[in-house]
Amino acid sequence: MGIFKQATNDALAASARNAAAEGRTVFTAQIISEIGHISFSGEIEKLGRGIEAVEAQGWKLDTVNTLKVDKMTGDRPLFVCVFRRHQW
Repeated sequence: MGIFKQATNDALAASARNAAAEGRTVFTAQIISEIGHISFSGEIEKLGRGIEAVEAQGWKLDTVNTLKVDKMTGDRPLFVCVFRRHQW
């Protein structure tokens, strides 16, 4: 994994950790797919690593939605991931 990807996942994990510390029960993250993963089946590594980074902070992936916002993502899919955690 490249330095940029690791920095992105570290920032995502820090945001998830802060949300948990604030007592939030829902955390939403947006992850933009890598270039080259649009037209074929296979692993989307950046998405998987992002999900792992958040789940390592105690969150559980609830839903994923995909958007395609050409101007914002450079014609790459944007994944909106909703994570939840229970407060007991």
